[in-house]
Amino acid sequence: MTVQCGGGDEAVLPLAPLDQRREVRHSPSGFQWGYSGSGPTELARAILVHFYPKDDRVRHPRCYRSFRDTFLSGIKADCFTLEEGVVRGWYEEVWMSANNQSAWPIEAGWLAQ
Repeated sequence: MTVQCGGGDEAVLPLAPLDQRREVRHSPSGFQWGYSGSGPTELARAILVHFYPKDDRVRHPRCYRSFRDTFLSGIKADCFTLEEGVVRGWYEEVWMSANNQSAWPIEAGWLAQ
């Protein structure tokens, strides 16, 4: 499975808007990439939540912002492809091994009760 903005031979991963009852919305205009603003932030969280829907650690702002900065902020093309293995490898091998989430304070508003 890949995340792709369109075209090509790969399947395009359908990313639905997040559950507004549970998720704080970042972008009023939807998914974007190529900078470190609200659109890429929303896209980063949606990608991680898609692959890890039951893991609330991907909903923590530090996690999805780091993902955004690693993969989405620097994209200068109109289209891109991001392989599932790259997403999972980053989260499981890089992010989880480098971060002790038990030491993180809960930031107000990052996940509804």
